[in-house]
Amino acid sequence: MKYIVCYILTSIWGILVAVGNISVTRDSLLNVVKASSDLSCRVTAYRNLADLYFEKPEEADFLNKMYFTAKEAGDKAQVFDALSDLAFLYTKAYHADSALYYMRLLEKSGRPEETLPHLSLLRMRLFEGRVRNNETETAIAEELAFVNKKGVDKKNIYIQMEQAYTTGCALCSESKYKEANPYLETAYNLACQLPYKEGFKFRACTVWNFLSTLSFMDQKDGTLPVSRICSGNTKSIMSCTMPVNVLFTTSMCATFSVTPLY
Repeated sequence: MKYIVCYILTSIWGILVAVGNISVTRDSLLNVVKASSDLSCRVTAYRNLADLYFEKPEEADFLNKMYFTAKEAGDKAQVFDALSDLAFLYTKAYHADSALYYMRLLEKSGRPEETLPHLSLLRMRLFEGRVRNNETETAIAEELAFVNKKGVDKKNIYIQMEQAYTTGCALCSESKYKEANPYLETAYNLACQLPYKEGFKFRACTVWNFLSTLSFMDQKDGTLPVSRICSGNTKSIMSCTMPVNVLFTTSMCATFSVTPLY
């Protein structure tokens, strides 16, 4: 019964957003929080409130409330979701210290195999943010510190994808687009090996830099790579060995092989 009530109450969010009244929607969802003793219902309400205030100052407040409520409920999936969104929110705003704070909280919130997919994506995004803000050396130092930690499995698909992507980003920062392209393509291809829902954010993260390198390389005809991206072809991973980026030590870069574009 409580799940039916929760469903009915939180459905108000969709109806009111559809008519465009943010203040009424906010008040209705806050009433859900106050009226419900069910923690999962309150987590859902906070999730909807955070979405309602996407990229507004209130978003972080509601995500924090979602995190603490999910933690109280023992709902790891929602804890991971809230902390991931908080870390990404501060990454986008380039508040690196705040992003790292939530990433550390996330790391402590579950087993390594549970948190790795979330943290790997966040490290990729933070690395790119540092590179865009001319902090490439800091980004490389942080990534090296991680991959050199005891127990990091460099054969894990998430770690391989992360290493390929960060290497490609670092090369792009030096305008070495031709050298970066195989790494970024590899990162995208690895993302395509993940289950559709799980890999969606990774594909979105990797694909645009991959295509951008093609434009910088004056490959104006994007028909082949775009068609490969749309079809989700994942058979193009790995046929020739790539050189290790001089910016990184050998431990930074796993050996990737990659099928040529043409």
